[in-house]
Amino acid sequence: MKFFTKKSSKGFTLIELLVVIAIIGILAAIVLVSLGNIRQSGRDTNRVANMRNVQLALEVSFDQNGTYPVYAAGAACTDNETNAVSALADIGMSGVEDPLNAPGQAYFYVGETTDYVIGVPLENVANRPPNHVSAPSLSEAPCDCTAATAYCLAP
Repeated sequence: MKFFTKKSSKGFTLIELLVVIAIIGILAAIVLVSLGNIRQSGRDTNRVANMRNVQLALEVSFDQNGTYPVYAAGAACTDNETNAVSALADIGMSGVEDPLNAPGQAYFYVGETTDYVIGVPLENVANRPPNHVSAPSLSEAPCDCTAATAYCLAP
C-alpha cells in the first residue's frame, strides 16, 4: 500500500503566481522612477537647445540691424516672460515653447541695444551646461538668473 503517490501537475501554484507578479511589480516601479528622471533631463536638454537657437537668432538679428530687441526688466519675472515672447517675434522666431508649458517654466528676456540676457528655469540644476551666465552685465538683469536652476545666456 502506497501512502505517498506523486501526482504530475501541469500548472503553477497560487504562491508561484503571486511571487512572479510581485517581482514584475517591483521591476515596473523601478523602471517608472528611472523614466521620470530621463524625461526631466530630456525636457531640460530641449530648453538648452532652444536657448542656443534663440541666442544664434539674436546674433543674426544684431548683425543685420545693429541692435538687439530692447525690452526692459519688468516689476515681476512674469513681465520678462512677456518680453521673451515679444523679442522672439521681433527676430522672426515663433513656436519656441517650454516642453511642459507650465507656469514658472517660461523663457525670459531683457535686452538693451548692445546687450541682452535670455534664460529659462531648468527642472534640475545638474542639467545646466557650463556656459551659464550667473551675473549678467545688464543692470536690469532678470531676477531668474540668480536662481539655482536658472540657465541664462548673454552675448
